[in-house]
Amino acid sequence: MAYKSTSVDTDGRLEGEINQAKRLMGRATKLLRDSYCQDQDAMPDEVRKFRHEAYSECVMYGNEVFPKTVDFIGDVADLLDYYIFLEYEQFANQIADIREQCRDRSKLAARILRYHSFVVANFKRMQDELQKKVAELSAKRENLERKIEISRNLENGLRTMTALGASSMAIDFGLGYVLCCGLAAGTTLAAESVAIYQKRLDDAVATVRGFILLGECMEWLANAINSLGQLLSMIEHDLDQIERTGKGQKFKTAHWMVMRGKASRLVESCRGFIMIMPDIKSDIQAIQDYVDESQKLAWRRRLSMYEQVEQLEIN
Repeated sequence: MAYKSTSVDTDGRLEGEINQAKRLMGRATKLLRDSYCQDQDAMPDEVRKFRHEAYSECVMYGNEVFPKTVDFIGDVADLLDYYIFLEYEQFANQIADIREQCRDRSKLAARILRYHSFVVANFKRMQDELQKKVAELSAKRENLERKIEISRNLENGLRTMTALGASSMAIDFGLGYVLCCGLAAGTTLAAESVAIYQKRLDDAVATVRGFILLGECMEWLANAINSLGQLLSMIEHDLDQIERTGKGQKFKTAHWMVMRGKASRLVESCRGFIMIMPDIKSDIQAIQDYVDESQKLAWRRRLSMYEQVEQLEIN
């Protein structure tokens, strides 16, 4: 029987998802590490509150979810090594064991995917909240800039009128001078306020950018996990057909040959992703916002409830 399995994507999409997640993860955690060093005393209370919540979420993801994700990807690479390092006869003798490993890991993929869906949903909610704050800060800055422009125009107009009026004795020069000085002082204070709002805006935007990038990375990683889970399920289906229904020798040989070519490319991407773990761990450790045990328990409780809801919807 001809080999018709769909367990292999020939366009390299899966490797591309893993490689893109790797690139984005490194950029995101470095950006978050840099923005973590911002002066929080200069930030509005709302932004400080968001930062603590968002960085706490990041810490929980880095400690609870990302290591499990790396272990899962490493396990998939180890499983695919069967196709790279075993000769055909050895592979044929271990089909039952490989099939069971595929089944276990595909279930694990579904669970880790739910973890990422939970964290991505949390990040998107927080991003929406902070982006509203960014819009408010931007509006306040623009409003102040308009007031400064009006004040400067009034100041320039009054200076011109004072000079002309004083020369013709139309207005008192001293009064005009005092008004000009008052307007100039007000303009200076407003300009200082604009600088403060601009600093707050820059800090908030940098924080938003980091979390948006991390959220995008998680979506790519979730896509890769989903694709790996599908691949494992399809391999399991192939091996089940070989083991249980006695598919022909040609089908078995074709499966092994096709998967051997696929495995060599995919394992390279998986192991490349695993190599970023030390850098990510270092970045996460550098942004360790204080997360007490009650917060950790609350986070785990919310994750557990999310999983239960997801399982109910699936069933």
